[in-house]
Amino acid sequence: MQTKARRVVVVAYEELDLLDVAAPLAVFSSAGRRWNFRPYKVTVVGTGSGLISTRDQLRIETVEPISAAAPADVVLLPGGYGARRWLQEPTHLAELNRIAAGAEWIGAIGSGVLAVLAAGLLPEGQVSASAELASTPEAQPFLERLKTAERGVIVSGRVLSVARSAAAVELALAIVRNTLGPKLVAMVRSELGLEPEAETLTIKYE
Repeated sequence: MQTKARRVVVVAYEELDLLDVAAPLAVFSSAGRRWNFRPYKVTVVGTGSGLISTRDQLRIETVEPISAAAPADVVLLPGGYGARRWLQEPTHLAELNRIAAGAEWIGAIGSGVLAVLAAGLLPEGQVSASAELASTPEAQPFLERLKTAERGVIVSGRVLSVARSAAAVELALAIVRNTLGPKLVAMVRSELGLEPEAETLTIKYE
């Protein structure tokens, strides 16, 4: 049994989708209640520290800048308009690469996947940083697969991604499944009132 909590780093930026953060944290919290130790220790980081605005009329607090963050076991990149602006800063992508270098899993939701692509965190790292990333030919195959996944989770190496905020719960459950096993996932789904296991799509990025 693992007795050391995994370090989860949530990268936050202005105008992120609140559900992309709240839903995974609800899953990780539920997993902790079902386990006899704290399996996930979550830190929210941003450009700086302090309150940031979400798209949902609430603000969340970042406890430290990403430049000061320690390497993570799990990295979570939410979606929202802010993700596109955030990835245009090369220093942000460099810091993302640093904290994610040894991560077991990297989760990306909606436009958060653009940061993963821009940082070259997919298995072959084919996609380089670009201010117009969404329209580059290299990004299109992956983005098209993401759009068609619906509630499913695309698994590409250690990168897990979903197209919509509504699927953020499934992404977090996939992380729990891959770190603590399917039995705990079933208990979390029951506690949160979710339907039985949803289909998970495994798609190799080529």
